[in-house]
Amino acid sequence: MQLASSISFTAAATPEAEQALQEPQPRQVALLSVREPHADSMVAAVTRELNVRGIKPIYTTSFSQSADEFNLQAKAAELATHSPNIVYFIGRSPSLFVMH
Repeated sequence: MQLASSISFTAAATPEAEQALQEPQPRQVALLSVREPHADSMVAAVTRELNVRGIKPIYTTSFSQSADEFNLQAKAAELATHSPNIVYFIGRSPSLFVMH
């Protein structure tokens, strides 16, 4: 997938994600991303890779990079109601820290 004229992106699972994806069914996958064009492209690529494996995400949501702590914690609580056993976080670490 071409993100910019000099940058290309290929969705690939980390060794940890690959191991989790090899676990017996059911795989409950959720996608959480920052609302930015590059993140949207990454979400699309990860979703395609999951579909190749026969996995459909149970929950996909996004958040604004300028979201306050209350909003991020609400997203985390909403995510938890779906009980995923694999979560793909596509964003920046400060946001993840607040959600954790």
